[in-house]
Amino acid sequence: MIVSKLFVTRRERFDGADLVHLIRSCAATLDWDHLLRLTGPHWHLLYWNLVLFAYAHPAHTDIVPERVWKQLAGLFESQVMHPRKNAPFRGSLIDPKMFAIDVDEWGERDLNTEYRAGHPCLIQMEEEETTG
Repeated sequence: MIVSKLFVTRRERFDGADLVHLIRSCAATLDWDHLLRLTGPHWHLLYWNLVLFAYAHPAHTDIVPERVWKQLAGLFESQVMHPRKNAPFRGSLIDPKMFAIDVDEWGERDLNTEYRAGHPCLIQMEEEETTG
């Protein structure tokens, strides 16, 4: 459930509070290694939600294993200090509408459209559902 909510980050629908509540109630029994494997290259979204959890529940950050905090903080620090210059823009994966200017006017790749086109079961977007 946690992984399925990581990408629900839109202006009109944000599952951050749900994720904070899931972490607060389930952290002790979570299979953190499995969760990290499931997030794979999107580990930033898990880290983002853990930071949100730490902000909301600063007295309970110890329910997340120290090794998880260290691993994600280390990955983040390494990427920030040594960015891959060819790393694609991923804002459209978060919200294609809020990051449309990046694609439409600034020439960034639209990974959202690319991923949807390559998906075996085409995911319909809101604008396609209402116009098509």
